[in-house]
Amino acid sequence: MIGWTICLLAAASAAAPLWIVDADLSSPHDYPSDSDVVAELTVPGATTVRVHFDRIEVEEGRDFVSVLDGAGREIMTVTGMHRDLWTSAFATDTVKVRLTSDAEVSDFGYEARKILATGPAQPRSLPDIPIDAAVAWENGKVYFFSGPQYIRYDVSEDQADDDYPRLIAGNWPGLWPGGIDAAVNLGDGTALFFRDGELARYDVAADRVAAGYPKAIAQAAPGVWPDGVDTALRGTDAKIYLFHGDEYIRFDVGAWKVDAGYPRPIAQGWPGLWPAAIGAATSMDDSRAYFFRGAEYSRYNRATDVVDSGYPLRVKYYWPGLWDATEGGSQVSALPPEIRTELARRPPAAEVAARRARVARSLSTDEVDLTDSYPRFVDSVEDILHTYGCGLIRRPNSVFRFRCATDTAGPQALELPEINVQSIDWRAASYHIEQVNQGDFGAAALTPLSILAADDGEYFIDAIGANGATGGISAGAWAQVSFRVDGVKKRISFAHLADRFPRYVVTAWKEKRPLRTGVAFGFIGHTGNLWIGTPPAADGPYSGDGNSLPRSHSHVWFIGDPANHMKLTPWARRSLDCTVAYRYGGG
Repeated sequence: MIGWTICLLAAASAAAPLWIVDADLSSPHDYPSDSDVVAELTVPGATTVRVHFDRIEVEEGRDFVSVLDGAGREIMTVTGMHRDLWTSAFATDTVKVRLTSDAEVSDFGYEARKILATGPAQPRSLPDIPIDAAVAWENGKVYFFSGPQYIRYDVSEDQADDDYPRLIAGNWPGLWPGGIDAAVNLGDGTALFFRDGELARYDVAADRVAAGYPKAIAQAAPGVWPDGVDTALRGTDAKIYLFHGDEYIRFDVGAWKVDAGYPRPIAQGWPGLWPAAIGAATSMDDSRAYFFRGAEYSRYNRATDVVDSGYPLRVKYYWPGLWDATEGGSQVSALPPEIRTELARRPPAAEVAARRARVARSLSTDEVDLTDSYPRFVDSVEDILHTYGCGLIRRPNSVFRFRCATDTAGPQALELPEINVQSIDWRAASYHIEQVNQGDFGAAALTPLSILAADDGEYFIDAIGANGATGGISAGAWAQVSFRVDGVKKRISFAHLADRFPRYVVTAWKEKRPLRTGVAFGFIGHTGNLWIGTPPAADGPYSGDGNSLPRSHSHVWFIGDPANHMKLTPWARRSLDCTVAYRYGGG
């Protein structure tokens, strides 16, 4: 998947609101010798900024990277190699990064992708997802094109197929590798593709462009705009409809010519549709056609000849697996180091001992605690999982499993600023392999979670917990939230969270007051179900034996809405910002 626009992950407190901007202040790789290049970025509304460099590699003592404010005052200058480097905060809304090099050795340069700013929270934008063309095949698939890539969408599954996007080059022989402007299936075993002033006829059975193509549009389709076509759609009347700017043409395929009286204004012939600049169109049957522009799509009713009510809608939530405008917006690396450190802090030794005692008390009669036999092994796994107080348990039939208790006093309240999330990266989301009543939503450890869309822009914390002194043992804490969508109350539970919650969440729960949509209620834990495997022959640090540690994720239950466990519905996608294909039983 490809992210197309800037996304925000904001952290704010009453005294000093914080928000993090995904940006790109990067030098050429490798940078040229004997250069003096300045990259500049303005953060509207910022009063102070800190710049985060993922990587700096310049010739030691001869080439330099400098950070300057908007007035050109130098804030920091470094040389040599650096990783994960933050500048101090400085007062400005404009950042300048200058790279100077001598006439000799060049190197990678620098890469800065995050700016931590203070200032008023910025409004959410409606980003564009540039779907350039779409065409339906008779095999039940629709092919969407964007730039040099394409995605195959399964109509019956109503989501993108696995292992997409792919490159046009090497998969569509004879088509332009850089992209497609428009495409339409003629229904006779051929399809037409357009790019700039050219047209290509595609042989579906042979799976390649027909001999002699591409051709100039002026030569191959007289009467069509010679400089190109924006969108193409197959009609129900042996016609195809071609769109360009604010006009459209009805083209008679049998006579191979434009019908008399065309072009006409889109606004005149397609009621309710955008009057210009349509990006793509396709249809799977004779009842509906789908038009795409930017981040939205509209469904056109062919029988009533008008756009259906309630449209346009967002592409990202109704066409799962297509390009996501907010992919990667909730990146853990964007959190300031002090917040990450606080979230991942190891409990005191007494607390770790208390958790291990809870694990021991949880044993059934046919389970054996092997923790003391593998202390170094268990400690190394704890360091990886950030779940302190693990026990290595041999269960019946020689099945080994790590079991981890959480805080004996219940959920801990941390003094953290209010974390605001604009998007959540669920690229590893999939259903649990065996348990069909829950979903496994995979995300990087410490990813902040929130409800992103609800009536009145608010949601409630129904319950949070980290297990009592006795009882169930799990990896991490849990939370249950509720909110309304279209007037209907929805409830979702989350497990495998980090067992520390911001104090504002605990307070909202106890006082029964809502949180705003976008405000984080918790964080993905470092693990989900604990690793199952065979312990080593001798005690030692964890090194892997073919059974990998589990990826971090949260179990999600849609309480009172079991249909979501078979197919993630649009309201759930909107509320959880889940835009990826979601395979039932995939695990």
